[in-house]
Amino acid sequence: MQEDLIIVTRDSTHDDNFPILRDEYKEKTGHNLLLITGKLSEAVQKIGETPPEELVKAEDKEDKAWRQWNQIIDEKDRKK
Repeated sequence: MQEDLIIVTRDSTHDDNFPILRDEYKEKTGHNLLLITGKLSEAVQKIGETPPEELVKAEDKEDKAWRQWNQIIDEKDRKK
């Protein structure tokens, strides 16, 4: 790789290991791991661009659905 890197993922293990990944990427490539995010719009902003409104709205809608799903799961877990 010959570029700085942004990772877009919902896998939290990447967030938990950001310092290790950042240092290893820098060591192996000489470039920077700039960001790990779950949102493509944040990646677009990080490179200095404005994300399309449609993307932001879609991500907001998906986030709302995930929050609702997690509330349902939490409620079921509490009832056990």
